[in-house]
Amino acid sequence: MQNTVDQNPPLNWKPCSPELLQSGVNCASAPRWSAAPGGQHYHPPIGVPALVAYQVGDFDIVAAFDPQGAIAVLCEQTDQDLSDFELSDVEVVSDKHLDSLEVFDLDEGKTERLETSLRQDIAMLTLPTYMYGWE
Repeated sequence: MQNTVDQNPPLNWKPCSPELLQSGVNCASAPRWSAAPGGQHYHPPIGVPALVAYQVGDFDIVAAFDPQGAIAVLCEQTDQDLSDFELSDVEVVSDKHLDSLEVFDLDEGKTERLETSLRQDIAMLTLPTYMYGWE
């Protein structure tokens, strides 16, 4: 994850505008990036694939273009077999989790503040990536 807040939107993403919405982008469901809550936000234009945060199994978050890709990323990272997972083991990460700026550190036993949200971290990626896991 990033250590500093990046004030630049992902490459090729466009500010949300009537023109972008008329092109077919759905503001309510499209991936979103913004530098500050309530400020101008950006979406990828139609045709530009966007990474999505998926929880695979009980303990791992990955960024991938689709659920099958999420399983592949996890298996590559953890040396597990693709046959260990089914599509029913993959869920899109909730907006609440994506936008949270707090995390509970199991080792320290306390909540810590993050500089960037998972949504912001994933918006900066261009390739499917293992993000983190817990037990």
